[in-house]
Amino acid sequence: MHDMLQELGKKLVWERYPEEPALWSRLWRCSDFENALMSAETGTNHVKAIVLDQREEMPECSQLRIRGLSKLRDLKLLILYHKNFLGSLDFLSPNLQYLAWHGYPFPSLPSFQPYSRLVELNLPYSNVKRLWEGNKNIPHLEKVDLSYSVDLIETPNFEWNAKLKQLDFTGCTNLIHIHPSIGLLNQLAYLSLQNCSSLSNLNLGDDCNLSSLRVLCLSGCTNLNKSPDFTGLSNLEYLDLENCTSLSTVHESIGALVMLKFLSLRGCIIISMPKEVNNMISLQTLDLSRCLRLRYPLGQIYSSYLESLISLDLGTCHFIDNIPDSIGVLTCLERLNLEECQCSHLPDTIKKLSRLAYLNLADCSYLERLPELPFDSAPSGGRYFQTVSASRNHRSGLYVTTYNKVMKKTFNYMPAALSWFARLVEQSCHFRCGFDIIIPENESSGIPGWYFNHQFQGGSTVRVADYADADDNWLGFSFCVTFEHVKNDCDSSELLRHFYLSFESEHTEEYFDMPSSVETDRDIDGTHAWIIYISRVHCHFVKTGARIRFKSCKGMKLHKWGLRMVFKQDIEKLKRRLQRVDNKKQSPISDSSRLVVTECVDEGGNSSSQSKIMLPYNWLVTDEEENEKMEAKAKEDNLSNLGFI
Repeated sequence: MHDMLQELGKKLVWERYPEEPALWSRLWRCSDFENALMSAETGTNHVKAIVLDQREEMPECSQLRIRGLSKLRDLKLLILYHKNFLGSLDFLSPNLQYLAWHGYPFPSLPSFQPYSRLVELNLPYSNVKRLWEGNKNIPHLEKVDLSYSVDLIETPNFEWNAKLKQLDFTGCTNLIHIHPSIGLLNQLAYLSLQNCSSLSNLNLGDDCNLSSLRVLCLSGCTNLNKSPDFTGLSNLEYLDLENCTSLSTVHESIGALVMLKFLSLRGCIIISMPKEVNNMISLQTLDLSRCLRLRYPLGQIYSSYLESLISLDLGTCHFIDNIPDSIGVLTCLERLNLEECQCSHLPDTIKKLSRLAYLNLADCSYLERLPELPFDSAPSGGRYFQTVSASRNHRSGLYVTTYNKVMKKTFNYMPAALSWFARLVEQSCHFRCGFDIIIPENESSGIPGWYFNHQFQGGSTVRVADYADADDNWLGFSFCVTFEHVKNDCDSSELLRHFYLSFESEHTEEYFDMPSSVETDRDIDGTHAWIIYISRVHCHFVKTGARIRFKSCKGMKLHKWGLRMVFKQDIEKLKRRLQRVDNKKQSPISDSSRLVVTECVDEGGNSSSQSKIMLPYNWLVTDEEENEKMEAKAKEDNLSNLGFI
């Protein structure tokens, strides 16, 4: 920590004081701190920067007298990571430009200090109750961080701090009053009140002009019962109200946020969305998941104005029982989560969503049928992966788990699953590294032997002995396994936590695991099929000779599993077959590969108790993905100035 702070101090000095290249050499270490504070004219005239870190191996730092700070008249930079001080703080240097004091032990700043040159004030985990009384004219102040200062009860009057760009009050759990002068900060770009659980009202003032504000985080404000008036926030791009569990209404002025790209009301108690949401023409992500009282959002929010919407999350909205036909106008939509919704059917207009790459219908127990899903994919998809960093961790796929026994007996899910499979494989912009599909299985929708030409028993272990590496048409590998939960055989909370496709080498075991979106504490009724696709560049297991098998916890029974190399011509044949009216003919799709596998049966195949180094699947990151990730990260950093998202 000390080295990190030393480097931070050097960096800040170099950035802020380039005209004094020798200044950083005067950074004082802990053992020199007492001398710097208590020595006569030397300390007063020459100390311009102090960086202090509390470390257990430096017992001389156990208690330090603070009074000497008042003598350091030329101090410009002060970084303290130390809590145990003796005395009181009466004065700080008028030349101070950067102050970072983790665990600042006093209830306020010295009251008579002019602070005329202060640029950044970082006091996280402080004992501050009121930062200052009345007005403080700090003309150059750009950033204030009072995060996790649990004694803070109100924000100060910022009327004379017009250059403020960042305010962070995250975790100030006793904060009850926001001074309305905050609405006058027309250069403010970032405001976080995350987890300010005592805050019940956010009044931005009648003359609010937060025209530069781009990030407003109110997530975890559990006592906030209504959203603020958004008038004056014309350039806001990121609004997070997640887990504002008392929030029942959203101010209609939200429609003025025409630049908004991200909106989360996840976990709120709103019943409906204001119709003005239709005006948010830039909105890309709308998260309404776990809004347990939400009844009427869809008919009001779907319109051609939401033409930029990429991701819509309505998961665990138990009262939503209807998805209107107008969803078909959201032609840019790539991700749709309807998990645990009570819809009996989905509109046929879903087939118009040619960019859709993620559709979650897990636990939609009232669903009576699947509509015709998109058959062709738009090559212009993949915008979602450009809006989030670490994009390879965001999987694509189709997830259907249902308890509707009538539907399970009468509906064959496999053609829909293979149609989804073919369209994603055909346009690789819709996924990163791979994707998967989960569907209920019945007599007519088991592992199709006409496609998965290599099939094995559940406990089988397979090793690739030879394959067609030189074929440029080779796209990747596909796997399929059928499984069911054996009731009363294990704790249901462990049901899917150890169900995965394993690639086991000599010393390590990599795995492709069941997506978290379908991990559940409830029993999965009946047999399901899990289809996995891994793109060619990530199929390194074929060269390493890794042992391939599906593994699960004790309460999961694996029936059969199969695999197939995937080639361009296979996808073309598959799509032609799925377009035929008569799908009952089981003529196989000819094997384009020269795949040779060796098989052995492992009776302990259902056990996952072997002691090996477990790793998530080791996705190789291509240059394209790495560049995309860097661009997305740069956008996020630019959005929040802190890499907030």
